[in-house]
Amino acid sequence: MHTLTLFEASTQDTRGPDYVALMRAVYNLANRSSFLVLTSSLLRTLFLNLKSDALVFLAGIWTREPPMSADNSSLHEIALRHAAAFLEAHVLEDDGVDFQTIVPALLIALQSAIGGARKAAVECLNRIRLISEKRLKNVYKFDMVYGDAKGAYIKTIMTMDTHYVIDTLQYLEQGDLKHYLGYLVANQHHFIHDPTYLRVAHAEHLNLVQSDRKKDAR
Repeated sequence: MHTLTLFEASTQDTRGPDYVALMRAVYNLANRSSFLVLTSSLLRTLFLNLKSDALVFLAGIWTREPPMSADNSSLHEIALRHAAAFLEAHVLEDDGVDFQTIVPALLIALQSAIGGARKAAVECLNRIRLISEKRLKNVYKFDMVYGDAKGAYIKTIMTMDTHYVIDTLQYLEQGDLKHYLGYLVANQHHFIHDPTYLRVAHAEHLNLVQSDRKKDAR
């Protein structure tokens, strides 16, 4: 999974990395200000400007900024909580958006050393799972997140290793997406308390899937 960089992967946007850097600087300032009125005003203006791009922008915050300082660690958690609020709005709107493009970024967050960030990532996954239960109409920001990568819906289970990048992009049919998200949500307690659990969970999940396929083949 490449680090998410808002607009940098999009060939249709002319604002480029300088614009991204400016938006990140505004977000950092807003969340580190001790003046609540300033924070509220800056965030309101930022999110109104970003509109539907807000989620991929937030994912760029928690996947790009290294959590080497207490400030950045706190910023990761804040970005994930803003992402949860964004997704909650889509749960209520029931607009059929498939958010699986954001799942790899959330898997990165599940491995954070910050417990609050892992908990917020789980909250995001819970909301995406709820959305996946409804009829999905379009994939969220596919071109922006993956650029020119090509992919097709396939009947398989995602192997989400955050240290592994495949040449051919693969994304899930809705049934497989629901199954995978359901497994993650069922294990949310482990993710919240153990930042190393993701690799164990994937190994276990793939074993279960392979076992089920063998049974179906008999």
